[in-house]
Amino acid sequence: FRSVPTILYSAHTRDGLRAVLPLARSGVHQVVFRGFDDTRERLRALLDQVAVSLLGERLLDVILPRLVAVGAPAEVVQAVARLYRAPPAFRTVHQLATVAGRQRGQLDRWMLKAGLAPTKVVMLAARVAWTYHYLRAPGNRFKTLALRLGYPDVVGLGRHVKWMTGMTPTQLRRSVGADELIATLLRRIVR
Repeated sequence: FRSVPTILYSAHTRDGLRAVLPLARSGVHQVVFRGFDDTRERLRALLDQVAVSLLGERLLDVILPRLVAVGAPAEVVQAVARLYRAPPAFRTVHQLATVAGRQRGQLDRWMLKAGLAPTKVVMLAARVAWTYHYLRAPGNRFKTLALRLGYPDVVGLGRHVKWMTGMTPTQLRRSVGADELIATLLRRIVR
């Protein structure tokens, strides 16, 4: 099933490549080759990316149909989808607008037309969903998460989490389930 995130682990040999090609065409999201790019950090990053994308996909299930319904350009829809699948790739709204091939104001107008919050809020929701996933995993430090998302320190990310959810990162980690977080974020995103 293409909708199921899949990571393929294979040998970097002729036979391994022959096995990978048909699977890649059928929807494998990532391929890791044994002895080539299978470092512990790479594997952890891929697994985390798959897990966090599931939260993002639930939010996208609401956001993307709204954008499509108002006739948003494909570039805008694709940029928003990329944002929710890999929030660390976008540090600013201007970067998102550039990927969408639009000015920031144009992006905000498409969001407004679709009944969504301004682009900055939509971006913060993606970051908070990503942060929530990483906070739930033991051993992840908030400072590391803030740095990955492009914040110079934890204060900025902490403020954004509090503003989006009404909770501190510690409260978010301890007392909120995924469904509750999705509902909270959707209340902030959907107008």
